[in-house]
Amino acid sequence: MTLLLHETQGTLKSQLMSEGIKNHGYSRPYTVTVNEVLNKHRPSQFEFDRSEAVYFSCERDYLKFKKNNSEQIVVVDSNKLDPYKLFVFPNSIAEVILNRIEHYGHTNLKTEAENYWNTGFPFHYYDKNHVNIEEQFTSYFKQSGFGDFEYCPEVLYFDEVPAQLLSSYKKSPARK
Repeated sequence: MTLLLHETQGTLKSQLMSEGIKNHGYSRPYTVTVNEVLNKHRPSQFEFDRSEAVYFSCERDYLKFKKNNSEQIVVVDSNKLDPYKLFVFPNSIAEVILNRIEHYGHTNLKTEAENYWNTGFPFHYYDKNHVNIEEQFTSYFKQSGFGDFEYCPEVLYFDEVPAQLLSSYKKSPARK
């Protein structure tokens, strides 16, 4: 079991807990912008649309990269989700795309988008091999001149999450 965390705004948490997470709801403006670029260069064999995904973080990654209020988080056990619709992609590359859009516009982002799609994995494979994947990612991109940044995974689920699978996140004292 791996806990997957979904951040929400405080006013929406109770709604998610009663109605579940829909994969066609609210997206932040910067997410919409990045989705446009990534979907434009999505490989034909990948049938899912990133703008229709529900975004999660693994608990270990959330605790490493984010410092937000745990009262605004709902969780689901990864084993309860359809494994054929659950993938991990490098949010680090999505952040690079966003940065380049902000500074240079939507031009010349095909390579970055292809790198994003080509470095994704089915979740269960990633979950078992995350240390090796993160090390290889960081080493490859550093050697390729993309810069020195960590692999920050984002878990995308390409379906809705029923309310009965969700619970409130409670960070235990052992999970600091």
